[in-house]
Amino acid sequence: MRLIFIILSSIFFISACVSSETVTTLNNPKGQKMAFDPKGAADTRIKLALVYIENEQMQQAKENLDKALSYQPDSAKVHRIFAYYYEKVQENEKAEKFYKEAISLDDSDGDTYHNYGTFLCGQARYDEADAAFLKAISVPKYTRVARSYANAAICSEKAGANEKAIFYYKYALAHSPKSNEINLSLAKINITEKIIKKRY
Repeated sequence: MRLIFIILSSIFFISACVSSETVTTLNNPKGQKMAFDPKGAADTRIKLALVYIENEQMQQAKENLDKALSYQPDSAKVHRIFAYYYEKVQENEKAEKFYKEAISLDDSDGDTYHNYGTFLCGQARYDEADAAFLKAISVPKYTRVARSYANAAICSEKAGANEKAIFYYKYALAHSPKSNEINLSLAKINITEKIIKKRY
């Protein structure tokens, strides 16, 4: 709880510095004003919103996301986090709208495709989720490939496609060989498949 308070206090301090149209720097002896940085202000609001979402303070989260969106209306990142917010409050139509807008603003953001895939899987839209995870993986600069393969595997399991899940888990493991969680998941599904094959 103390850690959360410290984080919030730090972010509030930063937020106070960037919430107006100009910023006065402390190390500027003449008190000259610098141009407002909308991206920096939006990033600060996003960080605040994520802390609030984590602590289930949804009204405060939305207030900060509204501010972030006003600062950066064409930011794919702002739209992605807003989609995540709507997903958490179970407003699925709005969540999907924001995910699609994020993709339209930047179709090379692997994180957006991954999060959208997770959302679609939660809606039991397994084929669409699979396509979104694979799209994330195909983005050249995307670094969380193991995570996307693992989530694609989990989603395939939910869809009853165990062979595909095993395939994805193996790729996830190739990208993160020391992951105990992936190793365990792969072992469990292999055991399940062996039991099923013995029955038939």
